[in-house]
Amino acid sequence: MLIKHGAEQLDNGYLSKTPLFQYILLSILFPLWGVAASLNDILITQFKTVFTLSDFATAFVQSAFYGGYFLIAIPASLVIKKSGYKIAIMIGLLFYIIGCSLFFPASHMATYGVFLFALFAIALGLSFLETSANTYSSMIGPKKRSTLRLNISQTFYPLGSIAGILLGKYLIFGDGESLHKQAEGLTPEQHKVFAAELLQKTLLPYKYIIFVLIVVMILFALTKYPTCKPLADATHVAKAALHNRGCSRGLNPPASRRLRAM
Repeated sequence: MLIKHGAEQLDNGYLSKTPLFQYILLSILFPLWGVAASLNDILITQFKTVFTLSDFATAFVQSAFYGGYFLIAIPASLVIKKSGYKIAIMIGLLFYIIGCSLFFPASHMATYGVFLFALFAIALGLSFLETSANTYSSMIGPKKRSTLRLNISQTFYPLGSIAGILLGKYLIFGDGESLHKQAEGLTPEQHKVFAAELLQKTLLPYKYIIFVLIVVMILFALTKYPTCKPLADATHVAKAALHNRGCSRGLNPPASRRLRAM
């Protein structure tokens, strides 16, 4: 770990002070899922034109995305409980990178199902990130300012949403007529070429996102983060384990002492 924190962890899991670098790096995660959510609406328009989909079929974009959130939220919380917040964040960033990377083979295969799978992988990563970052942001500092820290972190989310809209506007759509009008009157062969060009444009935002995610993941790997887990819970678990070992022998400690006394 190259970047350490000087905060002392208290018994309740909170810290004596807020480590500034760790907190800022943690807050950077919030706009990352704002970007992905904004790009989803743009992808729906793209896929509808490229794959000539109905409104019902394009709804699977949101279903794949939010379905991943639904399925992984509880497993993500279990990972946090067992391994800690930082490990959960690293797993989330890894899934996010994998999902974005899957857009590249999906564009060459030009298959709607592969794009949906890529979106599902992104959603798995975002679910890990949201589940861990929201709670961790409130814990990483004194308890009396926990709500303030979380609110400040959440103000970064709209920045990600705006960035997603701008990426879509200038890297995917560009200038000119709407996609629907551009696709009108094209022969099947022309539409195939037009669709391939659109899919290549779709990749551009995700190239930048992958670069940002890799940088953030490296920074997290090099940064030491506190566990922010209540020490009282650990003590309680240890006492319970000792009690269970005593019961497994058939005698509790007071009874065994009485027998020795006899």
